[in-house]
Amino acid sequence: MLENLEDKRLIFVTGKGGVGKSTCAAALAEALADRGRRVLIVETDAYSAISEILGAGDSDHKRVELKKNLWGINLRSNESLIATLTRFLPSQKIVKAVVGNRVTKSFFDSAPSVGEFVLLDQILLMSETETPAWDHIV
Repeated sequence: MLENLEDKRLIFVTGKGGVGKSTCAAALAEALADRGRRVLIVETDAYSAISEILGAGDSDHKRVELKKNLWGINLRSNESLIATLTRFLPSQKIVKAVVGNRVTKSFFDSAPSVGEFVLLDQILLMSETETPAWDHIV
């Protein structure tokens, strides 16, 4: 199975809650890292199962080294929104004004897929800008 994934840069593990997504993602990331691949495992959940499975400690919106060739991060929607807006708006002052405004906050909280969009934006940014580049982002 790993041979089929070795040429894939982004690997998504999806499914309904409670089916073992975190366990499968952790096992896959660890197996790829054991093969000498540079792997970043990304969680996007308020509860970090990867922290318990792989001993990530506090990985809330910051990358932590788990073992040789394996790093983890738990991206948060709010921090990802701020990071994405910072890339597109001309100043931090404007970003704070947008995020702090109750109307825009209500919009970001209720609009479909805003959270997912900014999380994917941050994952894409990590896949393009990290040096050296990740072989895989799970």
